[in-house]
Amino acid sequence: MNFLAHLYLSGNENEDILLGNFSADFVKGKQKLSYQSDVQKGFELHYFIDDFTDTHIETKKACELLKTDFGRYSGVIVDVFFDHFLSKNFSKYHSEKIEIFAEKMYILFQKKILIFPEKLQEMLPYMISQNWLVRYADFDGLHKSLQGITRRAKYAPDLTQSIAILENQYEIFENCFLNFFLN
Repeated sequence: MNFLAHLYLSGNENEDILLGNFSADFVKGKQKLSYQSDVQKGFELHYFIDDFTDTHIETKKACELLKTDFGRYSGVIVDVFFDHFLSKNFSKYHSEKIEIFAEKMYILFQKKILIFPEKLQEMLPYMISQNWLVRYADFDGLHKSLQGITRRAKYAPDLTQSIAILENQYEIFENCFLNFFLN
């Protein structure tokens, strides 16, 4: 769940595209058609970003470091790790500090909460109160994020165990992110 990357890559011009990009994983099937066209464009942007990320050589390289222990969940973990590096280095990529960017996003989410699917509406208060977008930068925040994904995913191994692999191979993961994100 690379929430920060999806928000960052949405740009600032259109709130509805940003909201669609942010919420696409929570909107299933024909539900998508009930949203206005700019939100649907946001869904499409989300799928494009996911496809680009999933097929990128640096993402695949990072996933290989986790594949033995986490199998099909390796991609999910790499998404979270990449949000870690983006949050940690946000000022290199954006004119605003991560704290200001995150606060703007949280205000927008609260203002538009009723357009989100129920599961996302239930999750948002936790995301906001625990400041996920900023907290991705520290290991405690990573742990909480991976713990939440483990709790919500059926049959997932304990994804928090991946943090030890990140710590042991931090420079390799960071280089994968930098090579990916600079493309």
